[in-house]
Amino acid sequence: MTLRESEGTARTVPIKTLSSDCVTLRPIDSESDAQEWYAAMQEPEMHLWTGNRIPRDVEEVRELLAGYNAHPDIMAWCIRDRQSDRMVGTYWLAHPFESEEKRISVDAQRIAKPFWRTGRT
Repeated sequence: MTLRESEGTARTVPIKTLSSDCVTLRPIDSESDAQEWYAAMQEPEMHLWTGNRIPRDVEEVRELLAGYNAHPDIMAWCIRDRQSDRMVGTYWLAHPFESEEKRISVDAQRIAKPFWRTGRT
């Protein structure tokens, strides 16, 4: 994974696996995570406030996940429940950038509905 530095050059930043008592965040594997995430994304309520739509097939989800990995300005993780090893969701963090003399970083998460309000995120 590469992140652009403010000068526009790229540097390699390894994405580490992070663990807590409840979840593990590990680098997304677009091949092995696609089927499970496709199933989770079939829930209409997951798309209600995000402005996106239900994916048409597993390949679309595989491409989405691969896009997270290929994006030069973000680090993306698969969130997995430690007890069941089920996929809880995805989380990504953008490389900070300067705007009006402020340093800004953006993050996003998508959580599968069975894990909403369970204390895992």
